[in-house]
This record gives sequence, structure tokens and C-alpha cells, in this order.
Amino acid sequence: MRSWVWLVVAACAMSPVTTLRAQTAGTDSTAAAALRALGSPGASSTPAAGDSVYTYRWSPVFSNKITADVSKVSMGNDFHVGLMTPWGSIFDFLISNDEANYRTQNRTEQTKVMRLSDLHTFNPFWNGSTSYSDSRVFNRSVALGGGVQDFIINDQQVNLGSTFKRTYWGFRSDMVGSAGAIRSERTFKKDRNIQAGVNGGVAYDIGRRFTWQGRGALRGTNGDSTADTTRFSGLGSSEDSVVTGVRFQVADSIRFNANYTRYSGDRDFTDQARGSLGAQTSGAENVFKEHESRNTRSTSVSMSSQLFSRFMIDVTASHDDQVFDYAVQKTRFSRSVGDDLFGKINYTLPWKTTSIVSFDNSTTLRDLGPQSISSLTDKTKKLGLSMMHQFSKTLSLSLTASTQLQQSFYLKYDANPRDRDQVDTNLDVRLTSQPFKKIAATVGVGYSVSEFINIDASQSRDNRSRELWELRPGFTYTISPRFIIMQSYGLTIEYTDYDFQADQNFLDRNITFTNTFTYHPAKTIDLVFEYGFYLHDTGSYLPDPVTGERLLDVSSKDRRDRTRIRVDYRATKHITFFGENQYSNRQDLTPDNELLNETTDGQVLVGSSGLYDWGAGRTLRFTVARVKRFSPFGAEAEKNYWDARSELAYPF
Repeated sequence: MRSWVWLVVAACAMSPVTTLRAQTAGTDSTAAAALRALGSPGASSTPAAGDSVYTYRWSPVFSNKITADVSKVSMGNDFHVGLMTPWGSIFDFLISNDEANYRTQNRTEQTKVMRLSDLHTFNPFWNGSTSYSDSRVFNRSVALGGGVQDFIINDQQVNLGSTFKRTYWGFRSDMVGSAGAIRSERTFKKDRNIQAGVNGGVAYDIGRRFTWQGRGALRGTNGDSTADTTRFSGLGSSEDSVVTGVRFQVADSIRFNANYTRYSGDRDFTDQARGSLGAQTSGAENVFKEHESRNTRSTSVSMSSQLFSRFMIDVTASHDDQVFDYAVQKTRFSRSVGDDLFGKINYTLPWKTTSIVSFDNSTTLRDLGPQSISSLTDKTKKLGLSMMHQFSKTLSLSLTASTQLQQSFYLKYDANPRDRDQVDTNLDVRLTSQPFKKIAATVGVGYSVSEFINIDASQSRDNRSRELWELRPGFTYTISPRFIIMQSYGLTIEYTDYDFQADQNFLDRNITFTNTFTYHPAKTIDLVFEYGFYLHDTGSYLPDPVTGERLLDVSSKDRRDRTRIRVDYRATKHITFFGENQYSNRQDLTPDNELLNETTDGQVLVGSSGLYDWGAGRTLRFTVARVKRFSPFGAEAEKNYWDARSELAYPF
């Protein structure tokens, strides 16, 4: 972490503005005249006799960030400097060093980055860029038995680029070219690659009602990879894409858009063997050469129309086809074909109620290849409605409702008979009111029901329906500008009913309450007291075998009470001292409210925070606190620690 010292020394050696005078034989020079003609801010308009004044604008910035919490202690140092020259170049240099040490693990992380770039403007239509970067990531962890595991990512790359923009005879055109090379090092392999690409676009307007635009791109790479003593050559990729679209305005209120995208790419690369869950397996022995082929086609058409001031309609239809094919790992093959039709109608009723009606009908094929039995087709149909009415400045009501049908059809039904339907219906109503000047209230009511239906008899034992009821009122009492009370309540009841396994039916209920008091006894003192209550029980709601009447049977209960007390004292406009106490008590109860288990935990936090602003972007923010936790769980290092944050930004 001592590298920040050298960063400070380097920053102090930089001067914000450096002025050079070049002696010339005449009263002006051709270079200075050209600079003034281009309007460069670095060129002086009133040079001394016989001199030309060139101003180089430096903008060095040093920043430091420190973080200490229960899990780790880290520091990051960055030095960034920009240089604007009078001949149209903008240089940018960055060097950074981040380190982290974990308190509860024998683990360290280091990240170092150095980047240098230059952007040069040749004329108003053409610019070019070049950049070099070197990044290094090192992660070391030591197991309890003493085993050391290192993780390394080192990248060095050079990039060149150029952009040209011009308008000819009404055609707006641009072209971008790029080339680069990268050398990468991983824990168990090394890669080298070069790449080049070009893309360009054209757009043309016919009057005010028709616009056409198109874009194309080509990119290619070539490289090799070495894993241990094995070298893989002939790696690389070839990619091309085309995007085109038209926008047509039939009338002032009707607009059409159509877009088409095509992408094709082939890639030879080194991959790693994957486990049963799809995660890559480390080790040089698990590296092999893979070929990937990817093709994408996408088409969309949309229409929007505002028939009159209170009525608007939007409709979009799209088709997508995407294929990933692999030469070695056939199980990674995938093809997705999607068709979607979406529409939305906005209408404002005569009595100022705003409403939105939406519909969506989509079909998606997910083909995972001939070796998979999980390929399926998903179909979704959804209808939604939302309304909002403002009765007065202090009273409003909103409603949101939707119903949706999802169907899954497996392609290999005999081997995987998991065809299923799911029906979801939701309703939410919210009332917002301020009945009195010092009282504001919100009341939310929600209801949702979901039905899960498995088609095949072998899976139907899991068929069920789920109902959820919610009531969430909240109130804010402004007793005075210095004293505010906020209350929120919550009641949720969830019931799951199995069609063929009645003994699996269950009921889940929750009651929550939060009360927060905010008091300002003085301009520099803030007091907050918060109390929260949570009551939860589970059980069943089954019919009586004799009478058939449903009976409530509670199987378990738990209760939690928590409090938070916080004091903030602003000693000066820069420094604030604070203290906070958190307490929580959890009780596991029997249905008869007998205590089974009790757990208490909490923490005490005392510290200070500060903000110094010296202007011109020079700031220092920090927070330092000592934390003492009391809990039956966790290691000792997690119960007594410093929590600190600081950020320093200093432009020179």
C-alpha cells in the first residue's frame, strides 16, 4: 500500500499549466496562425512580438479510497492526468493500485492498472486514437491446512482507432476502424491475439416523414494459446453484422418503424471442461480447443398512433432467431426462436382518470440440442390494466391488475413429461391521502393467486394453488418541524392448497409494525428511535374429516422485537459525531405461546464522519467508527472491529 507515496510525489511534480515560447523570425508563425484558425483554446490571440505562445493544459488528479469493515481492509490509490495540446491532441494517463486483506480469511488481493491514451483531432471530420494498458490481478488464499492457491489475470494490450464523420448530398455517414493486440496471462494458460475491425453507417432523410439508416461491421482476430507445455495455434474469429431500419410518418399522429439485424460469427478458442452444473474446471489439463458458431437474426415492426389528445396506441411485433453451435461440447448447443406481439393503449377518461391497457403474446422455442431432454417451447399470454385518479391535491387512488397464462411444452415429452401451465392473477390498490396538514397516509391492498398445473399424471401430485393477501397501511405525523413520527403496518396471509395432497396444504401469516421517531432538539443534534415488531406463524387450514369445515391448526410461531437508537451531533460544518445502538430479540414459540428458544443480538457503534471541500473538486470524505457486536453466532473477529470509509480527490 506504500505505492500511494510515489503517486503523491508524481502528482506534486506536475504543474497545472505550462507555457512555452518559441522564438520566430517574424511577428507571427505559421503554426500559431493555424492554431488560431482552428480555434484551439491553447493558442494565444495576443502573442508578444517575435514570439508564439503555446499553452499546454495539464489536469492531474490524485484520489485515495480506504475501506475497513467486518470482512476486509482495502486501500485504492489512483493518479490520473490529462494533457490538452494546442495542436489537437488530448493525452490521458492513469495509474492505480488497489490492495485488500481479508480479516476472517487468509486471503489477499492486488489489482494494478496502467493506461496511456491519446486522442488526436486531424480536422472537424476525422480523429484518431491510440492507447496502451497494462493490468495485473493477483489473488492468493491460504487454506487451513497450509495449502496456497493463487489466481492470476495479467493483460497487456495496444489499440489503434480512427473515426470519420461527414455528410454528402444529404447522406449522414460515419466510419470507425480499429486494430489492436493483446497478451493475456491466466493462472494456467497464456494467450496472444491481434484483432482488426471496421464498421460504418449511412442515414438519409426524405423530407420530414421518411428516414432510412443502415450499418455494417466486420471484425477478425488471430492468435494462439499455451497451457503448460501444450500450444494451441490457429485460434481466432471472424464476425460480420448488418443493421438496417426505416422510420415512416404517415400523418402527424401515426408513425411506423421497422428494423432488421443480422449477425454471423465463427470463433476458435481455448475452453475449459465444465462440471455437471456448467462451471468451468481449473487446471492446464482441462484446457482444449473449441469451435463456436453463432448466428442471430432479428426483425421488429412497430406502430404508434395518437388518434386524439386523450388516446394513444402502441403495437410492436418482433421475431428473433439465435443459434449457438459447438464442435466439442455438444451439450452447450442452443437455439432460441422467439415471436412476440405487444400492445399498449393509453386513454384519459373525461373525468381525468388515466388508464393503460396492455397485452402481450409471446412464443419462445429453447432447443438445447439432440443430447438434451430439456428442450421446450414456452408460450405466454398476458393482459394488464392500470388506472390512477387524482381526486384532489391531497387524495389519489391507483389500481394495477394483471392476469397471465404461461405454458411449457417439452419437445421430448416421452423422456421428460413435464409439460405444465401456470396462471397468475394480481391486483394492487393504493390510496394516498393527506387528510390534515400534519398527517399523511398511504394504504395498500394486494391480492394475488397462482395456479401450478402439471399435465402428465406422473407429475400431477405437485399441482397446487397459492393465494396471497396483503394489507400495508402507513402514516406520517408531523407534530412540528422538529418532531416527526412515522408508522408502517403490514399483514400478509399466504395459503397453499394442493389438489391431490391435502395433507401438504399450509398457511403462512405475518404481522409487522414499525414505529420511527425523529427529533431535533437543536439545529446540530438529530435523535432517532425506531421500534420494530414481527410476528409469524405457520400451520394448516384443512377441512375437518367429519364436518368438512376448515379448521386452523398452528404448528409453529416466532416473534422478533428490534430497536435502534441513533444520535448525530454536528460539532462543526465539517465534523459530525454519532452513536448508534441496535438490539434484536427473537423468540421461537409453541402454538400455546410457550417459549422454546430465545436469541438476543445487537451492536454498539460510535464514531465520526467528516466532509472537507477545498473547491475545484478537492474533497475529503471520511467515516470512522468502532463497532462492538454481541451475538451467539460468528467469530470473535466479527464482533469487535473498526468500520472506516474515506475518499480523497485532489486535482492539482
